[in-house]
Amino acid sequence: MNSWKMFLLVFLGLLVHPVFCTDDDHYDGNDNFAKEEIDPDQIGFSISNSSNEAVVTWTIPQANTTDPRCYSTEVQYKIQCVEDWKYGQRIELKQGNEVTGQVKLNTISKKKNYDFRLRMKLWCLQKDWSNWTKVQHWGNNSDACKVDTPSYLWIYIVFIVLPLTAFLLVCLLSQQRLRNLILPDVPDAKHLKNLIIDNDQF
Repeated sequence: MNSWKMFLLVFLGLLVHPVFCTDDDHYDGNDNFAKEEIDPDQIGFSISNSSNEAVVTWTIPQANTTDPRCYSTEVQYKIQCVEDWKYGQRIELKQGNEVTGQVKLNTISKKKNYDFRLRMKLWCLQKDWSNWTKVQHWGNNSDACKVDTPSYLWIYIVFIVLPLTAFLLVCLLSQQRLRNLILPDVPDAKHLKNLIIDNDQF
């Protein structure tokens, strides 16, 4: 009899307290951010000068609620004279606790103009890179893309080409036959009439 009572109590207990099992049991805390995408137009991006270096500053999108430390930023820059970005330089940095980031570039030349752009991704969520921001320009040297003639080329022209040309001219003019071919005699105007009459007689 006691065994029947125990069985009945266990059965009633299961009916009163059902077991629920949902996907929330495996929640990792990142579902609120899983659908967040980075809009490049929402990324703050500026370039300034500081002594002999360019300072690139950015701000993560304010609309996103993800921890700043989850962001990774890639800065890319190239010389304006070079059209293809694949020849540019890339710098990738992990974001810290702040919503802003900064990188100082002291290897660029003030004699040249540069193009800058950047993109971000949520690396902790294994997200892909965002699209690139709009290109910003640095430098105002109007002659930055002007191609200068190397100094060694002038040395080659002055000390090799010119003397060689002068030597060849001297050799050619020293030969009477060649000189007549290159510089034929011009008849005197006084004798031009006689030459014409003689030719008519033949």
